[in-house]
Parts: sequence; C-alpha cells; structure tokens
Amino acid sequence: MGTKNDPGKYDCYVKAGPDQPLFTLLAGDPWAPTLVRLWALLKQRDSEGTSRKASGPKIAEALACADAMAAYSIPDADEPDSALSYDLYFSATLFLDEHPPGFEGACLCNVCRVPGGAVGGDGARGF
Repeated sequence: MGTKNDPGKYDCYVKAGPDQPLFTLLAGDPWAPTLVRLWALLKQRDSEGTSRKASGPKIAEALACADAMAAYSIPDADEPDSALSYDLYFSATLFLDEHPPGFEGACLCNVCRVPGGAVGGDGARGF
C-alpha cells in the first residue's frame, strides 16, 4: 500500500502519461474505502473470461489500502450509507467465477450461488 511519502508498487503517478487525467481518493473521504473495494471487485470481474489476467497482488494491495482508509479516522466525518455500500459490493459480485477476496459471507458469485437463483451460505437474498 502506498502513501504520499512512500509510494506503493502500483503507484499510478509514476505510470501516468503527461496530462493523463487522474482521480485521487484520500482516506479522509468517508466513501474512499467503499469505492476502492468496489474497484477491486470490478477489476476482478473485468478480467474473468478474457485473456487479461487479474492482478491478484494489485487487487490485494487495493483491499489493504481500503482497510487502512477505513481505519484512518477523521473526527466528525459523515459516515457513508452502509446499506448502499453493501448493495454496491453485493451487486458487483454477480456471476464472478471465484469468491472475491476480502468479501465476507455469501455473495452472488458462482461459488456462493446455488441452482434456482438463491444465494448459498448465510445470504438470504435472491435475484
């Protein structure tokens, strides 16, 4: 995981081209951990069924960063809507071939889904 003083292995600033648009999320943004975790799920999803390989270490670093962001505390910061965060994560797992790393409990991946459209494990949601 990178910081301003210690850029990580996957630091985007080093790889960015001249004038390439960037968007930075800081740990003080209450939505940052949710959005980084969602990016990791979508990155995994994007690589399935294609010749592109998911970057497991890059996804793992993103999840570690999201955990560190969540632990970083800003006094009096607004908390994001946890139900919306969960729904975003849950929806992004639909039909993933493997259970996503860092996702606790049942989801909509092909590992957790059971025939008939129900969700296995402790998930009670249908789709």
